[in-house]
Amino acid sequence: MKYITTIAALSLLSSAAFAADTKHTLKLGYAYAMYNNSSSLLTNAPVPITGGAKDHGVIAMNYDYALTPNWSINLAGGLPPTVKLEALGEEVGESKALYPAVMGIYNYSLNNSTTLYAGAGVVYTKFVDPEVYDNYTEDFMGESSSADIEDDIGLTLKAGVTLHLNDRWLIDVNYARYGITADAAITTTHADGSSITREISVDVNPDIVTLSVGYKF
Repeated sequence: MKYITTIAALSLLSSAAFAADTKHTLKLGYAYAMYNNSSSLLTNAPVPITGGAKDHGVIAMNYDYALTPNWSINLAGGLPPTVKLEALGEEVGESKALYPAVMGIYNYSLNNSTTLYAGAGVVYTKFVDPEVYDNYTEDFMGESSSADIEDDIGLTLKAGVTLHLNDRWLIDVNYARYGITADAAITTTHADGSSITREISVDVNPDIVTLSVGYKF
């Protein structure tokens, strides 16, 4: 009976320590987004034209909330990057992109200093202040162009490894695949006041590799 009581007490102490010490983790680092562009043809174009997003870096931020020693919720985001948009081998526009994601993560500790993890969730993407460059407008003999890109919701996967430097500080490396589709409508206005809208849909689906420093509290 005394043995069982001791085990129960240790279990409660362990749970209390987990609740007090390891529920919250903030990570800040650098990520590089590599786009896997798959595009429809631009409508109302005289020649076949496809589009895509250009790879870029971004400041990444993550917050993890530990539900149990193995399961956690991950909120992933970062400073909104300016994504360059390409067609026919040249940059034709840009847009800021916000793509916060929420994921369920399973954590597996190899030892006291190394944790492997993997998970899945959803990503919401919003394109802000899209801009069409003059070279696009000139290619279609217009005076000005504007664009509208629809918001999107997709799936995301993530896997990574955490190296614990001590009880608080850590280094984290992870890979994620985000499912993002950009449905865009570009309207070009001509000198005579007429206008024409061209549409394109691009599955950009970036692979994102992130290196971060984290702090547990």
